[in-house]
Amino acid sequence: MMIPNEMQVRIDYECNDLPDLIKQLRPVIWEEGSGYCCLLGPDCKKGVLGYGKSVIEAVTDWELQVKERMACYKSGDEVTGFIMKALNGTLSPATIKRPIAA
Repeated sequence: MMIPNEMQVRIDYECNDLPDLIKQLRPVIWEEGSGYCCLLGPDCKKGVLGYGKSVIEAVTDWELQVKERMACYKSGDEVTGFIMKALNGTLSPATIKRPIAA
């Protein structure tokens, strides 16, 4: 899914204040309407998508969606397979750090 550059929220993925999951997986975050979306994957249907009224809310929702997908992993789910491979055992749903409130 191509998100136009002007809609994307620029994130410094090296920032120490970011949750580990965001730093490692680097989802795209963009403004849509009166809210924000956070996505990892090819599109909103197959990927992991979070929504919120702020960037922090969208990231928080996205992290919860990642936890659910990891907990319910089914063979053939390419996005969750990618997440698990990318994390390579460095994170589990129980150890995902919460975002820092702005």
